[in-house]
This record gives sequence, structure tokens and C-alpha cells, in this order.
Amino acid sequence: MIRFLHKVAKPFTSARQPQIHLPKHLKPERVNLTLKSYLKSDPIKTILLFSDLLRKKVSSVDSYSLLYVIKACAKKSLATEGKQAHTLVIKLGYEPIIFVQTSLIDMYAATSNVADVHKMFDEIPNKNVVCWTSLISAYVKNEKPYRALDIFRQMQIVNVEPDQVTLTVALSACADLGALDKGVWIHDLIYRKPEFSEDLSLMNALLNMYVKCGDIRKAKLLFDSIRIKDVRSWTSMIVGHALHGQGEEALSMADLSDADRKPKVGSSNNSIDQSLDAIESQLSSISVGQSEFDSKEASASNQDKLKELANGLWNGNPGADSSEELPGSNVVEDLSSVWRNMSEEMEAPSSPSSSGYAAERGSSNASSRDSGIEEVDGEILEIGNSDPLDRVSDSQVQWLPGKRHGNEDDASSSWRKRKKHFFILSHSGKPIYSRYGDEHKLAGFSATLQAIISFVENGGDRVNLVRAGKHQVVFLVKGPIYLACISCTEESYQSLKGQLELLYGQMILILTKSLNRCFEKNPKFDMTPLLGGTDAVFSSLIHSFSWNPANFLHAYTCLPLAYATRQAASEILQDVADSGVVFAILMCKHKVISLVGAQKASLHPDDMLLLSNFIMSSESFRTSESFSPICLPRYNPMAFLHAYVHYLDVDTYLLLLSTSSDAFHHLKDCRIRIEKVLLESNVLNEVQRSMVDGGMRVEDLPADHGSHSRPVSAHLGQPGHTRESSERFAEAFIGVGGPAGLWHFMYRSIYLDQYVSSEFSSPVNNRQQQKRLYRAYQKLYASMHDKEIGPHTTQFRRDENYVLLCWVTQDFELYAAFDPLADKALAIKTCNRVCQWIKNMENEIFLLGASAFSW
Repeated sequence: MIRFLHKVAKPFTSARQPQIHLPKHLKPERVNLTLKSYLKSDPIKTILLFSDLLRKKVSSVDSYSLLYVIKACAKKSLATEGKQAHTLVIKLGYEPIIFVQTSLIDMYAATSNVADVHKMFDEIPNKNVVCWTSLISAYVKNEKPYRALDIFRQMQIVNVEPDQVTLTVALSACADLGALDKGVWIHDLIYRKPEFSEDLSLMNALLNMYVKCGDIRKAKLLFDSIRIKDVRSWTSMIVGHALHGQGEEALSMADLSDADRKPKVGSSNNSIDQSLDAIESQLSSISVGQSEFDSKEASASNQDKLKELANGLWNGNPGADSSEELPGSNVVEDLSSVWRNMSEEMEAPSSPSSSGYAAERGSSNASSRDSGIEEVDGEILEIGNSDPLDRVSDSQVQWLPGKRHGNEDDASSSWRKRKKHFFILSHSGKPIYSRYGDEHKLAGFSATLQAIISFVENGGDRVNLVRAGKHQVVFLVKGPIYLACISCTEESYQSLKGQLELLYGQMILILTKSLNRCFEKNPKFDMTPLLGGTDAVFSSLIHSFSWNPANFLHAYTCLPLAYATRQAASEILQDVADSGVVFAILMCKHKVISLVGAQKASLHPDDMLLLSNFIMSSESFRTSESFSPICLPRYNPMAFLHAYVHYLDVDTYLLLLSTSSDAFHHLKDCRIRIEKVLLESNVLNEVQRSMVDGGMRVEDLPADHGSHSRPVSAHLGQPGHTRESSERFAEAFIGVGGPAGLWHFMYRSIYLDQYVSSEFSSPVNNRQQQKRLYRAYQKLYASMHDKEIGPHTTQFRRDENYVLLCWVTQDFELYAAFDPLADKALAIKTCNRVCQWIKNMENEIFLLGASAFSW
């Protein structure tokens, strides 16, 4: 038996192990006790001791020994060692033992191997509540809460009674999804068994579910009913008040100085004072010490780095003595020199030139480079002489939501090669969000940004922009929140500042502007716990800065629909708005189908953009109806509205906004009425057809009928044309795209705050070319609306990539891209035809009757 055990364990013990002190002589009866003790103190020692025992052919290794090894692998997320332990379980015949099976499920869940988790579960012949709970927990841990709830439901179907642990895990899934209705159903299960109400962990999970799902009233009732509360109970309730804009209530609960309001902590080794200290270290009004980055509390390496950068910042000389007198003038010049030095480190030696459109991703000379660095949606691709990535297909650059490159920091060469960074930090220098890398690893860099802003403010000025070589560093100060963008994409200052404004607005949508009061109470306030899980929301918004014109046009777009179809949707939404709903919005992806506001209330296009981004980037909204507090920054930045969200199909969702936190059931009834009418009137089928058909195409531009069309001079103010020029117009321009080489256009209705753009087609038919055209439109818009040199009415540009024509009137703005060889007069005439075409189609492409926002 010992020989066989040594043989099957050879793969487990053959790997080179680190040297560690282990007992030289271990009695067989003490093997499992020693393994268990190591499991608590140092799981790695458990694995090493087990390997050593196998090498020494100790006969006392049994199923409990393997159990402790599997648990150690789970604690340290060791996938390879865990699979080797599983192999031993099979070969030694321990597989039917239930506690070994459940520990294997936990191990695979800890290593993010959900497929093997389910496979392991399916192989268990008699599944008890522990097995089901382990499987549900595995999906929750791996951020698949919707699947966890499906399995919880299957557990009910096969008549396996859930215990307290099962319900606790299921409530965590409900909280992650925002599935209030399922959470209420689980609450009913709990109250059917009075003994469950005495389980504090279960009550805390239920309280957390109500807080995250937006029902603060039920959360307060539940909190008051809990006889013995612990730190988690108080923390959940205070965070709940803060998330719902009830800052005073949150702060008053955090103030536990009155004896009658101190929490009654159950049996614990800590005194009440120690418990209060633990609460104060976690609650929203007190900062977390380990996240503090003031120079006096920072690590020695961070202090040295901050001093070095600060010396260079003040004096333009990184090696200067910190005792030298600070300059009193030429602040911008000093800052610029420092950032120029920093940008040289950030920029790759072989990075392509960023001058002109040729530097943008997808430029005409990109495929001809022999070597260098290619960026795709912010990614850096190293390209060699024969690298197959030299020509990147669309499928290879598929953008995925969420945090990008979290293992990078400012010392990483790949991090410095990124062409566009975004940062959010507090006025004390705490990192809140970074587009790339781990925020905590970027503590020193955040402190540098904060030092720059503070230094200029101390001089009675404000820093907006620093140019350093090809890099621009744009700053935006919003009270206690600092935002910064470092870019070498040659976007204008106004464009980058607008993007920072939207990024700040997205944060306000989640937290409201009342978070400023938290910083007033405590300058070291740490808001990162309040933004947990929102990386995908910010990343999705930043990604849209490269493709969605709504970001700089400040307008929203509508899904093309027949007028009668849109009216049918608007009528039922209006009925709902008259019943106490502030806004009723029907959308398909980022396009509006219908929008109705109570008493002609209107939504700012920026709020529409942020709201749709918040919904589409949060997977939880897709799986079940949700009720969540949100803030509309341009509507009222200080208060929450309560949003009921329900997806009617894969892309179409209904959004109902109310001022009441108790409106869930009313809004649900409204949704049922709306969905019934939409199905009966065939609106949803028409929406799907429109998604398949797409929008306007330049190839479909109607022909010019000569005498029935206005002269060009009536539109663009151009001089009348001679007979010879008219004959020139009659000649069709031969080229790719639409008439006269028209490639693409965007039209913005100023009165409606809406825009329409043509579908992309050849030659602008891949993502690289589309992004380059988007940037060209962005620059054209910025130059047309430059307040320093005055607004323009028309602009005609020709370069190696396009002919760009822009026309601005009191009613609309038109942006069009033509073939680089297009004739100017013919392009102008084509723009007239586009305007007439849009006028004829406005009932289908615009939401008429929508109230314009009062800017």
C-alpha cells in the first residue's frame, strides 16, 4: 500500500519545493493534527509537509490529510496542486466521501475554474445541502450571481431544504444582481423558520441585500429588528444611508458617542470601545489608514519619490535641495518642464508619431511600418518585422468591459506606453480610479498629481492644462475630487476636459454630489468602498469617448422607427408618466425609442448618455428587474431618483424614474402595462427590424431633381452658379461611397438636442478607420466652437484622408466626410441634399415633441 501511495503521489512530490523548516520526526497519530494546525497558520506549510510525508512513505496519510491539503490549495488558489490532490483522491478511492467532494468544489471555485466545479458537483451521487451550497457559493465568488440564483432555484425544485449558509450565499447573489424581488422571496423563507432570525450572519446578508437593492426603508426596519448587532450591521446601514443621499443620517449613525446608541456587540473578545474603533475604521465618515497617502504617513520609498518629483516640480531640477526657496512666478513653465521630463519616460522610444491624422490608430501608413507600437482602443501591441499583428482584424481587437491591466503600475513600461490615461483622486491624494493599472500601486503617481494641483492653488491660481512634448495633461477640480487625463492623441483641450466632466458626472450618478459633505466632515474620507464594482461602468464610458459622438455633440440619437410605431410607444409611456413617474424612457442599446417626462420635464443629453452607459455596462440589469438609486447630474446633482430597469429583450430596456424609494411595486405594475401594449402594438418587433435594417446610408441619398431643389446659395451662402458650373454638377462623381464621394455624415438638431448619423460603409468600414474619422469630427467640432476665435458658420478642410465639411446654423449642425479628391462645389451641393433628405425623414429619425433641455 505504501509503495502504491508513493507511486501515485510522484507527480505531486516531484516538483521542486522551497526550503522550509518542518518537523523532522512526526508520529503517525499526530500527522493530521499538524496538517490542520498549519492550515490555520500557513497553508503552504500544509502542502509542503504533506509532500514530505509522501516522500518518506508515511502510512498514516488518510482522507483527512487530503482534506487539509485541498483546503490549503483553496486558500492559496493553487490550481495545479489542487488538481494533483484531486488525482490522489481518485486513485486512493476517497472520492465517495462527501466532505472531500465538497472541499474539491470549494477548491475549484477558489481557482476560478467554474467548469470543473460543476463537473465535480454532477459526479456526486447523493447531493445534500452542503454540496448545493458549495456550488452556489462557487458561482457567487466567480461573479456569476444570476447562475447562482438559477442553481438555488433548482435546489428548491429537487426538494433540498436550504440552511442558513445557503440563504446567506443566495442573498449575496441577490445583492450583486440588484434582484430585490428574489431577495424578498428569500426573506419570506427566513421568517418561516424563527430560528433563522437569530442567525446574525444571515440577518446581515439580508440587510446588505436591501441596502444594495435600493430599499432603504425595509433595510431600516430590519436593522431595528435585529436585537444584537455587530460591526457589519452598522456598516451596512450607514453605507445604505450614504448611497441614498441621506448624508446626515449616515453621519449621525457613525457618531456613536452617546451611550444609548452604542451597538450591542454579542459575545466577542473585544470590548465595546474596541468594537467602536473597528466601526470607525470602516464607516463612510472615517478614512481607512492604509489608503492614506499624505507624505507624513506614506512609506519611505513613496516619501522619497514624492520629494524628488516635488523638487523637480517646484524648481525644474529633480536633484535640487528641498530647502531651496520656491519660485514665485513662471509656474506654468516650471510645471511644463517637469511634465516634459516625465513624458519622456512615459513615451516608448519606438512609438509612432502623433502628429496629424497619420498618428491615429488605423492610419494609412500603419500597415507599412516595419516595427513599432500599435494601439488598439488604448491597448499597446508590440509589432516586429514579421509580426502577424501588423494587420489587426476587428475580431482581434474586440473590446471587453471592466478593469484593464490591473497588474501594471507607473514603473511598468507597458503602462507608460498607453496613449491615454484617466485618473480620479481625492484632494488628499488618495487614488479613486485609474483606467490602467492598480490604483493602490499608483499611490505615488496620484500624490504627484495632487501636489501639482495644490501647489498652483496655493499660489492663488488654477492649473487646467500642461503641455509636455506630445503629451497633454488636463486637470479638472471638482471640490474635493480631482480628475486628470494624460493624452498624446492630439485631441483638443476642450474635448479632453469634456471627457473629464462626463467621468465626474458618471461618479455623481452613482453617489450624488452630497459626497462633498463627507469630505467636509473628514478630509481623509475614503470613497473607494462606495464605488466597489463600478470599474466596468467607468471603463465603458471611457471606451465610448472613441466612438460615440454624443460625448462631444451633447445630443442623443434615436432608433429609426415609423412615426405611428413611435407614437404608440410614446402614448403608453405618457399614461405612466401621468401616474407619478418622473421620466419614462424606452431605449435600445444607446438609442432612444421614446422619452416622456412628467409635466413636460426634460432630460439633458449628458444625463441620457451617463444613464444608458450605467445600465448597459452593468450585467446585473440584464438578468432581472432592478430597482436602484441613481442621480442625474444635470437634472439635480444633490438628490437621488429611483430607477426601475427591466430588459424587454436582449437590447431593449425600459427605464422608469421616480422620486419615491417605495415605488418598486407601482413601477413594476407600470412596466407590465407598458410591456403588454408594446407587444400588442407590435412595437418590439419593429424595434428588432430596425436594429437589423440599420439607419441612413449614404448610398441611399435621393437623387437631385434639379428644378425642385433649392439653389446652393440659399443654403450655404455660396455665390450663384453659372451654367458651366451647373453642367459640372450633372456629372456624377465616380468614387467609393455615396454621391460626390460622400463617405459619412452627422446631423445635429439644435432645438431637439438630438443627432442622426449615417451608417458606416466602404471605405470607412472597419473600427480603425471609424475611430480615425470620429477623432477628425471631434477636432472639427472643437474648431467650430472655439470661443477664443469666435464661432464659425462653415468650414471646409481637405487633407490626405478626407474632405471635411461643416455647416452650422441656428437650427442644425452638419458634419460630412468626403473622398479626399471630392470637388468642393459638388460636396456643398451634396450637403444640401443631405439636409433635405433629413428634413423629409425627420418623423422617423427624430423623437418629435420631446422637450428640449433648458441649458
